[in-house]
Amino acid sequence: MLLTGVDFTAHHLRIFGNNILTIIAIASACLLICSLFRKHPLRLIFTGLGLWLGSLVLLTLVVPPIVEALMVKPNQFIVEEEYLDHHIQYTRLGFGLDRIKEQAYELNLNADLSTIDKSHPSLTNLRIWDWRPLLPAYNQLQSFRSYYTFYDLDIDRYPTPSGQKQVMIAARELEAGKAENSWLNLHLTYTHGYGLAMNEVSQANSVGQPLFLVKDLPPVVSPALPELKLVRPEIYFGERQNTYSIVRTKEKEFDYPAGAGKTMTTTYQGRDGISLRRFLTRILFAAKLQESNLILSGYIKDESRILLHCNIKERVSKLAPFLGLDSDPYLVVADGRLFWMIDAYTTSRYFPYAKRHQQGFNYIRNSVKAVVDAYHGTVDFYVIDPTDPLIATWQKIFPKMFKPFSAMPTTLQQHIRYPEFLFTIQQDMLLTYHLTEPKSFYEKEDYWNIPTQIYDNNQETLEPYYVTLLLPGEEEEEFLLMRPFTPQGKQNMISWLVARCDQPHYGDLILYQLPKGTNTYGPMQIEARIGQQPEITELITLWNQNQSRLIRGNLLIIPLEKTILYAEPFYIVSAQGQSPEFKKIVFVCQDQVVIGDSIGEALQRLQKLKDQPFFVDEPKVETTTNLGSREIKSIDPEILEKLEIKLRETLELIEEAKKTSNPQKK
Repeated sequence: MLLTGVDFTAHHLRIFGNNILTIIAIASACLLICSLFRKHPLRLIFTGLGLWLGSLVLLTLVVPPIVEALMVKPNQFIVEEEYLDHHIQYTRLGFGLDRIKEQAYELNLNADLSTIDKSHPSLTNLRIWDWRPLLPAYNQLQSFRSYYTFYDLDIDRYPTPSGQKQVMIAARELEAGKAENSWLNLHLTYTHGYGLAMNEVSQANSVGQPLFLVKDLPPVVSPALPELKLVRPEIYFGERQNTYSIVRTKEKEFDYPAGAGKTMTTTYQGRDGISLRRFLTRILFAAKLQESNLILSGYIKDESRILLHCNIKERVSKLAPFLGLDSDPYLVVADGRLFWMIDAYTTSRYFPYAKRHQQGFNYIRNSVKAVVDAYHGTVDFYVIDPTDPLIATWQKIFPKMFKPFSAMPTTLQQHIRYPEFLFTIQQDMLLTYHLTEPKSFYEKEDYWNIPTQIYDNNQETLEPYYVTLLLPGEEEEEFLLMRPFTPQGKQNMISWLVARCDQPHYGDLILYQLPKGTNTYGPMQIEARIGQQPEITELITLWNQNQSRLIRGNLLIIPLEKTILYAEPFYIVSAQGQSPEFKKIVFVCQDQVVIGDSIGEALQRLQKLKDQPFFVDEPKVETTTNLGSREIKSIDPEILEKLEIKLRETLELIEEAKKTSNPQKK
């Protein structure tokens, strides 16, 4: 289907036909009424029904296909241009693509990297850790007991005197079912998780493990970020809390292991929970939860309370079932407490003219940030997009439920981020709807694709990634979400979309367009270059032997000083199932591919190599004289010597071939 909504046929025929059918239906109804007063009514009844059914078939099944075949298809663009323009504009409006600002990215084909060091704002937070190899490391190094688990890793940033520090963070949640499985343990003793682990994205220790900023039990905080010290590290409400808990009972709650066989205990002091003081309340909950222990247990006392809906997504959904929730809540440390931040969406399937995404809607806004206190369980809804008419309507229905974004504490505002789900939806639609002119859209002359990458030796779609970068023309680095585009059927990169996450630019979308006529390598072309570099090929072969396996991490594309830096981390995992360890990082820039043990070492190796154009234009023919006088001086002597040997061997082979094919005349 070319477009959604009213098209030429619908406008000029179907609407007209529906009006005619309405008139005929009224006339048929009059005939039916008149037939009530006739001795022989069947003729009028069948006449009225026949007239209406015949008109229905003619105007809906016969005439429209004829009009489509004779008028629309031979002149499709001419007759549909107006309606196609409506379709494009309303689709862009429905998905927020109209907010995107396009900007040319100025490439310097001979950028000088010698002045750049590892303290450059775009390199201090360059990610060497991906969540997939890092999550097993967290569970092996920081879970400590079988009943603790790190379920998910998230990326965030925290302010420091020297600028933003980008981190990976995960909550240490409780898997109560992995402890001794009894009703007492499951609901009264093991009631909450404890603390978190956090590491720098750009650092690893000497053995390739993450460098933790927060670790251990009780939490030990790095002096570099003293504001991460926790007053309430307990997690009663989280992503893995899938059952009810009863607190303030005669049974002390397990808090955390203290070593030497000792355990620390606690009693819940929070505001949440329903009192079990009344015996009738206990009976009602016993019936609802189908648990007789709520009546029979001697551990429950007058002060006891039951905590329900401890899973944060379930909890928010119970309060606001009309909002769609993001599948990836993330943990935030603020004011000595732990909070969960969840992006909430308003959606519709009925936005006029707009094409529906494969998720089923054609309108979406990230209108609300929901914040859940991990200890108290309180939920606050902050409206971050007051221009959305759907959330404005819900605010009128529930005026006390929603708060303006300005009411969110500053310590939490620092951690909002543009949601990856919405960004992915917008990129999906932008593949086609970056074309705003009906003619270009109709001819499909410039459709885009989402590129792929090599991860763990398998080809997969390149996912959006959070980075901290210095955008062109800006003076301070920002926390951003980005992903590039490639042309349909091609692998070179032509643009990338950036979503800004920091205030006051939160929600700004910028589409950076690369110069046309210049070939900029895309992710798969860079992956091929990495795989063909001799030093790296030897290392890959070596690492995939001796009971170990190489994991190639996510490829990051970093705009840097009017050029582009590509970075890919390498990890090693042993066959014994140990957690992956960071081993190397590969940099590709201009015409160079280097590998190093760290960001600093890879950058130094990159700077030592001669700068040559990486973005290739049409080749220029030069004379041998010019080549000898200008180019040979810039070639490495060892490479020149090898070329001379190869040339000599080639000339000898040519001479031998001449002798064989043209014997000397006597």
